[in-house]
Amino acid sequence: MKRALILGAALVIVLPRAAAAAPVIDTDADRVALRQEPRKVNGDYRVARDDIFRGDLVVEGGHLTVDGEIRGWVVVKDGDAVVRGTIEGDVVVIYGNVRVLGDGLIQGNAVSINGEVEIRDAGVVTGSNISTTLSGLRRQGSDVSWARIVRRAGYDELVRTPPDERRDWSRDWDRDRRDWYRTRRWSSFDFLYDGNFPLGAFTYNRVDGITAQGQIFNSMRDWGPAATSFYGGLGYGFSSRRVYYRIGLNRYWLPRSPIEIGGLAYRQLETEDDWYLYPNENDLFALFARYDFQDYYLTDGWLAYLRFRPIRELQLGARYSQESEEAVEKVTDWGIFNRDRLFRANEWVTTWDDDPALRSYDPADEGDLHRFVYFLSYDLGFRAFRTRGVGLSLKLSLENAEHQGLASGGAFEYDRFLAEFRGRVSLSRMDHLAIRVRAASAEVEDGFTIPVQHRYYLGGIGTLRGYGLKEFTGDRLFLGTVEYILGGDDWTPFFDDWALSFFFDYGLAWTAAADAGLYDELYPEDGLRSAGVGLSPFGNEFMKFEVVKPLDDDEKDVHYYLRLMVEF
Repeated sequence: MKRALILGAALVIVLPRAAAAAPVIDTDADRVALRQEPRKVNGDYRVARDDIFRGDLVVEGGHLTVDGEIRGWVVVKDGDAVVRGTIEGDVVVIYGNVRVLGDGLIQGNAVSINGEVEIRDAGVVTGSNISTTLSGLRRQGSDVSWARIVRRAGYDELVRTPPDERRDWSRDWDRDRRDWYRTRRWSSFDFLYDGNFPLGAFTYNRVDGITAQGQIFNSMRDWGPAATSFYGGLGYGFSSRRVYYRIGLNRYWLPRSPIEIGGLAYRQLETEDDWYLYPNENDLFALFARYDFQDYYLTDGWLAYLRFRPIRELQLGARYSQESEEAVEKVTDWGIFNRDRLFRANEWVTTWDDDPALRSYDPADEGDLHRFVYFLSYDLGFRAFRTRGVGLSLKLSLENAEHQGLASGGAFEYDRFLAEFRGRVSLSRMDHLAIRVRAASAEVEDGFTIPVQHRYYLGGIGTLRGYGLKEFTGDRLFLGTVEYILGGDDWTPFFDDWALSFFFDYGLAWTAAADAGLYDELYPEDGLRSAGVGLSPFGNEFMKFEVVKPLDDDEKDVHYYLRLMVEF
């Protein structure tokens, strides 16, 4: 009798679906209900279209493909989960990726441990998209549903913290055990500032050469998440022999409050050019080709801030800073290739001419700067567009500053306003539309000019393409870009992630009339245009070759750009 039962169970798995489905047909539904026993499957497993799997499923050592429906939670270990159908429960993949494609739907959380969560096309995850590590899983313990199902799937050893990694509560001066569970929420993991430097950990530029800098301690990282975090960072520029540091304290006003306060003391290299070019991308150009597209100045001071973040996507706040700003000079011309080329001086262009010999430049205006900055941002995951299919980012800032300049001979005030919108939407599986609008203005006290490092510049790579680097300057800036991207999602069997893009730029940086207010003349009457095409072998996100033609100047030639890290 026992042998017969075993043989019958084996037949359910091995025989074709038409023969094995008879005992488990759902007579009240039009689809076949597959009941897999045991729940644990070794190797690849697929739930075909129009099939329903009732119950929870564990797949080990293979990939799970869901074109039908699973009514229960899913755990996959050492493989990927590809969802084009529906899963009514959490999906946890250990050592693999969660991929929600087409019309895929996960009615729960999508969690990847040591992998990524990727959502494309019209895919939807109703819960959270979480990419974490084994350490992150262990920190959750049994506090959240997706960590509990890992235990129920039989992987308790992955959740259990080894004795040598267990928390020493005697060292946690900020909270007790009850606070640990009460305050574990997203806000306590995400502070506005930390010990990492704005230009990155390892950098190369013409004013520092090679720089090693980064966070050397952080109480949240070293002692675990808490409502208070203190941190520090240290850096050194080997060619300039400059030492940099950051040390600060963050605190949520109350353990469950969305209000964050903090302070930071720092000495660091700054640039206002990182909005159009990743710092790390600029490092690579400088190191390999001796092209440094950014200009720098040194800041030394402190700041205090207040931030209100009622939901993950929205934050608004204010910060006050006092700092000194110093000009820094070029200290190296070294690069791996392009040996005949020398770096340009670290100065800002003030008068442009097509002949480089006729251009004029100024170094940074040195002095003391006191300023209030009020900011608001609303981010629906533009940076994670590939995992959402749609995203937008809105940023607003207003700056009231007083500058005590060495050259000006006295203190003067100026205001700056910035608004930026970036949006991207997936039109279908194989084409996307992206839009960027950036507008900025400045107003300065009569008889003075805005420090050269705080003026607005436009032209060249990442901005108004087809024109010279920072060819246009002034106290106003407007840039609008529309880009249509075709491909980048395995759109053909031969080109995989290759993407072809068509883009149009419109904008200008200019000086407004003397009597113009801060919010006057925000749009140029005679803006310039350029259009071009781009080709990327990695889905329009990494390494992109662009060909651009200015449309308002027939004398300007076609320009060619190579982008290494693309952020529209």
